Amino acid sequence: MNTLDFDTMSLFLGLGVGLVAAIIGYGMRKVSHAILPIRDPFFIFVMIAEFVAVIMGSIAVSDKTSFEFMSFFVSDLAMFLVIAFDMGYLIGYIMCRPNDTIYVDLLESETMGSNTLPLVHYVKEGVRYMMPQTFGAICKSFLGVRYPLNANLHAVANFRTVAVTNGIIKLNVSAAPTCLHNVEELSIGKCKIGSKKTKDENGNVIAKEPRYLFHFYAESHTILFSQETIDDPQSFWRKAHIYIDAVQSAAEAREQVKRLEIQQPIIKYQGAEEMVTGLISLTNDAPNMINDLLIKMDEEVQRRENINALRNVRTEVKQ
Repeated sequence: MNTLDFDTMSLFLGLGVGLVAAIIGYGMRKVSHAILPIRDPFFIFVMIAEFVAVIMGSIAVSDKTSFEFMSFFVSDLAMFLVIAFDMGYLIGYIMCRPNDTIYVDLLESETMGSNTLPLVHYVKEGVRYMMPQTFGAICKSFLGVRYPLNANLHAVANFRTVAVTNGIIKLNVSAAPTCLHNVEELSIGKCKIGSKKTKDENGNVIAKEPRYLFHFYAESHTILFSQETIDDPQSFWRKAHIYIDAVQSAAEAREQVKRLEIQQPIIKYQGAEEMVTGLISLTNDAPNMINDLLIKMDEEVQRRENINALRNVRTEVKQ
Protein backbone atom coordinates (compact mmCIF):
# COMPACT_ATOMS: atom_id res chain seq x y z
CA MET A 1 0.00 0.00 0.00
CA ASN A 2 1.71 3.19 -1.24
CA THR A 3 -0.75 5.64 0.21
CA LEU A 4 -1.57 5.87 3.89
CA ASP A 5 -5.06 6.53 5.16
CA PHE A 6 -4.63 8.07 8.58
CA ASP A 7 -6.89 5.57 10.28
CA THR A 8 -6.98 4.69 13.93
CA MET A 9 -4.23 2.06 13.73
CA SER A 10 -1.78 4.44 12.06
CA LEU A 11 -2.57 7.15 14.58
CA PHE A 12 -1.96 4.89 17.57
CA LEU A 13 1.20 3.53 15.93
CA GLY A 14 2.53 7.07 15.50
CA LEU A 15 1.63 7.96 19.11
CA GLY A 16 3.42 4.85 20.36
CA VAL A 17 6.54 5.63 18.36
CA GLY A 18 6.47 9.23 19.58
CA LEU A 19 6.07 8.13 23.21
CA VAL A 20 9.01 5.73 22.98
CA ALA A 21 11.10 8.42 21.30
CA ALA A 22 10.22 10.90 24.07
CA ILE A 23 11.42 8.44 26.71
CA ILE A 24 14.65 7.88 24.77
CA GLY A 25 15.19 11.62 24.34
CA TYR A 26 14.51 12.25 28.04
CA GLY A 27 17.15 9.70 28.99
CA MET A 28 19.72 10.81 26.41
CA ARG A 29 19.63 14.36 27.77
CA LYS A 30 20.94 13.00 31.09
CA VAL A 31 23.60 10.94 29.32
CA SER A 32 24.95 13.37 26.72
CA HIS A 33 24.71 16.55 28.87
CA ALA A 34 24.27 18.57 25.67
CA ILE A 35 22.04 21.62 26.10
CA LEU A 36 21.01 21.63 22.43
CA PRO A 37 19.88 18.38 20.75
CA ILE A 38 21.83 19.31 17.61
CA ARG A 39 24.98 18.49 19.61
CA ASP A 40 23.62 15.15 20.84
CA PRO A 41 25.57 12.37 19.05
CA PHE A 42 22.63 9.93 19.21
CA PHE A 43 20.21 12.40 17.60
CA ILE A 44 22.75 13.26 14.90
CA PHE A 45 23.23 9.55 14.22
CA VAL A 46 19.45 9.04 13.92
CA MET A 47 19.13 11.98 11.51
CA ILE A 48 21.93 10.61 9.32
CA ALA A 49 20.36 7.13 9.34
CA GLU A 50 16.99 8.57 8.32
CA PHE A 51 18.61 10.55 5.51
CA VAL A 52 20.45 7.47 4.21
CA ALA A 53 17.27 5.37 4.43
CA VAL A 54 15.32 7.92 2.35
CA ILE A 55 18.04 7.98 -0.31
CA MET A 56 18.17 4.17 -0.49
CA GLY A 57 14.39 3.99 -0.67
CA SER A 58 14.30 6.52 -3.50
CA ILE A 59 16.91 4.55 -5.43
CA ALA A 60 14.96 1.31 -4.89
CA VAL A 61 11.77 2.92 -6.22
CA SER A 62 13.41 4.45 -9.29
CA ASP A 63 15.67 1.55 -10.31
CA LYS A 64 13.33 -1.34 -9.38
CA THR A 65 16.28 -3.28 -7.96
CA SER A 66 16.17 -6.49 -5.98
CA PHE A 67 16.11 -4.39 -2.79
CA GLU A 68 12.57 -3.36 -3.49
CA PHE A 69 11.67 -3.69 0.20
CA MET A 70 13.66 -0.49 0.76
CA SER A 71 10.95 1.45 -1.01
CA PHE A 72 9.08 1.30 2.32
CA PHE A 73 11.42 4.02 3.61
CA VAL A 74 9.81 6.57 1.27
CA SER A 75 6.23 5.47 1.87
CA ASP A 76 3.73 7.71 3.64
CA LEU A 77 3.66 5.43 6.69
CA ALA A 78 7.47 5.52 7.06
CA MET A 79 7.54 9.31 6.75
CA PHE A 80 4.78 9.60 9.35
CA LEU A 81 6.69 7.36 11.79
CA VAL A 82 9.95 9.24 11.20
CA ILE A 83 8.27 12.56 11.96
CA ALA A 84 6.64 11.07 15.06
CA PHE A 85 9.97 9.73 16.29
CA ASP A 86 11.86 12.99 15.71
CA MET A 87 9.16 15.14 17.33
CA GLY A 88 8.84 12.79 20.30
CA TYR A 89 12.60 12.69 20.79
CA LEU A 90 12.89 16.49 20.74
CA ILE A 91 9.95 16.91 23.13
CA GLY A 92 11.42 14.41 25.61
CA TYR A 93 14.87 15.96 25.27
CA ILE A 94 13.61 19.48 25.97
CA MET A 95 11.37 18.37 28.86
CA CYS A 96 14.29 16.84 30.74
CA ARG A 97 15.69 19.09 33.48
CA PRO A 98 18.69 17.32 35.02
CA ASN A 99 19.83 20.46 36.92
CA ASP A 100 23.32 20.19 35.44
CA THR A 101 23.69 23.75 34.14
CA ILE A 102 24.83 26.93 35.86
CA TYR A 103 25.81 30.18 34.15
CA VAL A 104 29.17 31.56 35.23
CA ASP A 105 30.92 34.83 34.51
CA LEU A 106 34.44 33.56 33.80
CA LEU A 107 37.49 35.81 33.96
CA GLU A 108 39.76 36.12 30.94
CA SER A 109 43.29 36.71 32.19
CA GLU A 110 44.59 37.97 28.84
CA THR A 111 42.00 40.70 28.32
CA MET A 112 41.16 41.30 32.01
CA GLY A 113 37.50 40.95 30.99
CA SER A 114 34.84 38.30 31.52
CA ASN A 115 32.74 35.95 29.43
CA THR A 116 29.37 34.55 30.47
CA LEU A 117 28.98 30.89 29.54
CA PRO A 118 26.79 27.95 30.57
CA LEU A 119 28.73 25.50 32.73
CA VAL A 120 27.35 21.97 32.33
CA HIS A 121 28.58 19.65 35.06
CA TYR A 122 27.98 16.06 36.17
CA VAL A 123 29.33 13.52 38.64
CA LYS A 124 30.84 10.22 37.49
CA GLU A 125 32.15 7.68 40.02
CA GLY A 126 32.32 10.33 42.73
CA VAL A 127 34.28 12.84 40.63
CA ARG A 128 32.82 16.05 39.23
CA TYR A 129 33.38 16.81 35.56
CA MET A 130 32.31 19.53 33.15
CA MET A 131 30.91 18.99 29.67
CA PRO A 132 32.11 21.48 27.02
CA GLN A 133 29.26 22.23 24.64
CA THR A 134 31.04 21.05 21.51
CA PHE A 135 30.15 18.02 19.42
CA GLY A 136 33.71 16.67 19.59
CA ALA A 137 33.95 16.89 23.39
CA ILE A 138 30.55 15.22 23.83
CA CYS A 139 31.55 12.38 21.49
CA LYS A 140 34.85 11.91 23.38
CA SER A 141 32.94 11.66 26.66
CA PHE A 142 31.32 8.45 25.38
CA LEU A 143 34.87 7.08 24.97
CA GLY A 144 35.75 7.93 28.57
CA VAL A 145 37.60 11.20 27.87
CA ARG A 146 36.39 13.58 30.57
CA TYR A 147 37.11 17.14 31.67
CA PRO A 148 37.74 17.38 35.46
CA LEU A 149 36.14 20.32 37.26
CA ASN A 150 37.37 21.70 40.57
CA ALA A 151 34.70 24.13 41.74
CA ASN A 152 32.48 24.46 44.81
CA LEU A 153 29.23 24.82 42.87
CA HIS A 154 26.93 24.33 45.86
CA ALA A 155 28.50 27.20 47.82
CA VAL A 156 27.82 30.01 45.32
CA ALA A 157 26.30 32.92 47.26
CA ASN A 158 26.23 35.71 44.69
CA PHE A 159 24.48 35.91 41.32
CA ARG A 160 23.99 38.83 38.99
CA THR A 161 21.84 39.33 35.92
CA VAL A 162 23.83 39.32 32.68
CA ALA A 163 22.59 39.79 29.13
CA VAL A 164 23.93 37.15 26.72
CA THR A 165 23.36 36.89 22.99
CA ASN A 166 24.42 34.70 20.09
CA GLY A 167 23.86 37.47 17.56
CA ILE A 168 20.20 36.57 17.02
CA ILE A 169 18.57 35.90 20.38
CA LYS A 170 19.25 37.95 23.52
CA LEU A 171 18.60 36.49 26.97
CA ASN A 172 18.98 37.68 30.53
CA VAL A 173 20.50 35.00 32.76
CA SER A 174 21.63 34.81 36.38
CA ALA A 175 25.38 34.22 36.33
CA ALA A 176 27.78 33.54 39.19
CA PRO A 177 30.80 35.88 39.06
CA THR A 178 34.22 34.28 39.43
CA CYS A 179 37.58 35.58 40.59
CA LEU A 180 39.78 32.72 39.35
CA HIS A 181 39.72 30.39 36.35
CA ASN A 182 42.67 28.11 35.59
CA VAL A 183 42.82 25.65 32.69
CA GLU A 184 45.30 22.77 32.49
CA GLU A 185 45.68 20.60 29.41
CA LEU A 186 45.55 16.83 29.83
CA SER A 187 46.54 13.94 27.58
CA ILE A 188 44.38 10.84 28.04
CA GLY A 189 45.39 7.54 26.45
CA LYS A 190 42.97 4.84 25.31
CA CYS A 191 43.50 1.26 24.09
CA LYS A 192 46.61 0.21 26.01
CA ILE A 193 49.09 -1.70 23.82
CA GLY A 194 51.91 -2.30 26.29
CA SER A 195 54.30 -0.34 28.45
CA LYS A 196 57.70 1.32 28.21
CA LYS A 197 60.15 0.13 30.87
CA THR A 198 62.71 2.40 32.49
CA LYS A 199 65.80 0.65 33.90
CA ASP A 200 68.58 1.79 36.19
CA GLU A 201 72.34 1.25 35.73
CA ASN A 202 72.07 -2.35 36.97
CA GLY A 203 69.31 -3.24 34.53
CA ASN A 204 66.53 -3.29 37.11
CA VAL A 205 63.11 -2.01 36.07
CA ILE A 206 62.33 1.06 38.16
CA ALA A 207 59.29 2.40 36.30
CA LYS A 208 56.75 1.39 33.66
CA GLU A 209 55.08 3.93 31.37
CA PRO A 210 51.95 2.61 29.63
CA ARG A 211 51.63 2.99 25.88
CA TYR A 212 48.30 3.69 24.20
CA LEU A 213 47.08 3.39 20.65
CA PHE A 214 45.04 6.60 20.81
CA HIS A 215 45.70 9.84 22.65
CA PHE A 216 42.97 12.39 23.33
CA TYR A 217 43.39 15.87 24.74
CA ALA A 218 41.16 17.26 27.46
CA GLU A 219 41.23 20.11 29.96
CA SER A 220 41.06 20.36 33.73
CA HIS A 221 39.23 23.48 34.96
CA THR A 222 39.62 25.13 38.35
CA ILE A 223 37.06 27.81 39.16
CA LEU A 224 36.85 29.96 42.30
CA PHE A 225 33.72 32.03 42.78
CA SER A 226 33.82 35.61 44.02
CA GLN A 227 31.54 34.98 46.99
CA GLU A 228 30.63 31.70 48.64
CA THR A 229 28.34 30.74 51.49
CA ILE A 230 31.34 29.82 53.65
CA ASP A 231 32.61 33.42 53.49
CA ASP A 232 31.71 36.17 55.92
CA PRO A 233 29.92 39.19 54.37
CA GLN A 234 33.11 41.28 54.07
CA SER A 235 35.34 38.54 52.64
CA PHE A 236 34.00 39.15 49.14
CA TRP A 237 35.69 42.54 49.00
CA ARG A 238 38.91 41.25 50.54
CA LYS A 239 39.07 38.36 48.07
CA ALA A 240 38.40 40.72 45.18
CA HIS A 241 41.30 42.99 46.16
CA ILE A 242 43.58 40.01 46.82
CA TYR A 243 43.00 38.49 43.41
CA ILE A 244 43.26 41.82 41.62
CA ASP A 245 46.63 42.35 43.30
CA ALA A 246 47.62 38.77 42.45
CA VAL A 247 46.78 39.28 38.77
CA GLN A 248 48.77 42.53 38.69
CA SER A 249 51.72 40.83 40.42
CA ALA A 250 51.58 38.00 37.89
CA ALA A 251 51.63 40.51 35.02
CA GLU A 252 54.65 42.25 36.54
CA ALA A 253 56.39 38.89 37.00
CA ARG A 254 55.81 38.02 33.33
CA GLU A 255 57.30 41.37 32.29
CA GLN A 256 60.33 40.75 34.50
CA VAL A 257 60.84 37.30 32.96
CA LYS A 258 60.70 38.83 29.48
CA ARG A 259 63.31 41.41 30.46
CA LEU A 260 65.59 38.70 31.88
CA GLU A 261 65.24 36.66 28.69
CA ILE A 262 66.40 39.67 26.71
CA GLN A 263 69.23 40.54 29.11
CA GLN A 264 70.59 36.99 29.40
CA PRO A 265 72.51 36.91 26.07
CA ILE A 266 73.69 40.47 26.68
CA ILE A 267 75.22 39.47 30.05
CA LYS A 268 77.35 36.83 28.31
CA TYR A 269 78.83 39.41 25.96
CA GLN A 270 79.40 41.81 28.85
CA GLY A 271 81.32 39.11 30.76
CA ALA A 272 83.48 38.39 27.71
CA GLU A 273 84.11 42.09 27.29
CA GLU A 274 85.27 42.42 30.91
CA MET A 275 87.63 39.45 30.49
CA VAL A 276 89.18 40.90 27.34
CA THR A 277 89.53 44.26 29.05
CA GLY A 278 91.30 42.57 31.98
CA LEU A 279 93.74 40.81 29.64
CA ILE A 280 94.57 44.06 27.93
CA SER A 281 95.21 45.72 31.27
CA LEU A 282 97.49 42.83 32.26
CA THR A 283 99.62 43.28 29.14
CA ASN A 284 99.95 46.96 29.84
CA ASP A 285 100.35 46.91 33.62
CA ALA A 286 102.01 43.54 34.28
CA PRO A 287 103.45 41.92 31.12
CA ASN A 288 104.73 38.85 32.98
CA MET A 289 101.29 38.02 34.43
CA ILE A 290 99.80 37.20 31.04
CA ASN A 291 102.22 34.26 30.62
CA ASP A 292 101.33 32.93 34.06
CA LEU A 293 97.66 33.18 33.21
CA LEU A 294 98.12 31.25 29.96
CA ILE A 295 100.05 28.52 31.80
CA LYS A 296 97.29 28.19 34.40
CA MET A 297 94.68 27.92 31.64
CA ASP A 298 96.68 25.16 29.89
CA GLU A 299 97.03 23.28 33.14
CA GLU A 300 93.27 23.50 33.76
CA VAL A 301 92.51 22.21 30.27
CA GLN A 302 94.94 19.29 30.75
CA ARG A 303 93.38 18.48 34.14
CA ARG A 304 89.89 18.29 32.67
CA GLU A 305 91.09 16.11 29.80
CA ASN A 306 92.62 13.69 32.31
CA ILE A 307 89.35 13.58 34.25
CA ASN A 308 87.38 12.79 31.08
CA ALA A 309 89.85 10.06 30.13
CA LEU A 310 89.55 8.55 33.60
CA ARG A 311 85.75 8.52 33.30
CA ASN A 312 85.92 6.74 29.94
CA VAL A 313 88.23 4.05 31.38
CA ARG A 314 85.89 3.56 34.34
CA THR A 315 82.91 3.18 32.00
CA GLU A 316 84.72 0.58 29.89
CA VAL A 317 85.65 -1.39 33.02
CA LYS A 318 82.03 -1.44 34.17
CA GLN A 319 80.86 -2.68 30.78
